[in-house]
Amino acid sequence: MNQSRSKNSLPPEFQTMNPAYSTGFTASIQQPLLRGFGLDVTRTTINIRKVEHKISHETFVQKVRDTLLDVEVAYWQLAQARRDVTTVATTVAQNFITYQNMKQRLDHDATQVEVANSESRWQSQYVRLLETIKIVRDAEDNLINLINDPDLKLSDHQELLVTETPTVAPIMLDHFAEVRTALDCRSEIRAAKQQIEARRISTHAAKNGILPKLDLTFQYNVQGIGPSGDSSFDNLTTNRFISYTVGAQFSYNFGERAARARLRQARLYESQAIVGLNQVTDSIVQEINLRVRALMVRYEQIPPALIAVRAADHNLSSLQARTQRIDPNYLQTELGAMEQLANARRTLLQVLIDFNTGIVQLEKAKGTLLEYNNVTVSDVQSQR
Repeated sequence: MNQSRSKNSLPPEFQTMNPAYSTGFTASIQQPLLRGFGLDVTRTTINIRKVEHKISHETFVQKVRDTLLDVEVAYWQLAQARRDVTTVATTVAQNFITYQNMKQRLDHDATQVEVANSESRWQSQYVRLLETIKIVRDAEDNLINLINDPDLKLSDHQELLVTETPTVAPIMLDHFAEVRTALDCRSEIRAAKQQIEARRISTHAAKNGILPKLDLTFQYNVQGIGPSGDSSFDNLTTNRFISYTVGAQFSYNFGERAARARLRQARLYESQAIVGLNQVTDSIVQEINLRVRALMVRYEQIPPALIAVRAADHNLSSLQARTQRIDPNYLQTELGAMEQLANARRTLLQVLIDFNTGIVQLEKAKGTLLEYNNVTVSDVQSQR
């Protein structure tokens, strides 16, 4: 609002008054008709921020899924380490019994070479046992660190016990259905699609930026005139002194190099986002193929690995039941049978752990690991 003093510009009934006051109010509206026209153009930044919010949500879901996978893999690694301790401890006990037998038969049919050989095997297995115990402690610390529970502190040296038994149940796999599920559920694909949408919004705005500038303007003026400031304000509401102005502004920059450069850049970014979606899709399909094949192979490896353990155990039991004269060849065979049984047990354990981790890795590759573990990620901000 403005206020000024004038006399010559007053109407006749006010020209005799001195001094006179003029109060005015002006309102103007400008509507683009070409460049800058439409809600999509004016709300470009808002729409892009909405898309970026969706991308951030999908990225967060991806991180939650990756963390959950790390926790599950760490759990099965702890289970493997604990069962490996049992296997090695059994081997240590067997080697210790053999060593004691050699010492008792030293004056009968055993020699110092055989006693030293059995003692060496026993001590070597004991060293391995100490290493496996260390691996258990490391696996516990890794799992506690991933869980990040305030009640579980690394400084408390708490022991974690594994209660879940590795599953060996057969599973039905439809390769095409697994790929289809991954393409529908993976947050990386949804984020890549949202990225394309953001680039398309920017391209649309850049395309509008190369249009000529044609703006329709409307201006409305109201004045109030009176012998005093208060009366001029009062006369402002009578609408006796009003004026309208309607106009159009047109401008065109020949070449529009800057705007066309921005449009070309936006189109390149959009093409880059499309290529990124294709790359993400290909990598997910490849990941599904690897997980499906690995899971099928691990399941097929379980029966022969179990047969190998049973055969090695029967072989060792047969050798230990013999009461004939002990000779170096026989002792070497018995010690080798112990090691063979331990290796067969570790191989079976590795296959079982790989099979169970393969299940969760396939669920992660499909994008359904959260549902598989009954975990829900909700956007609290969007629900308010």
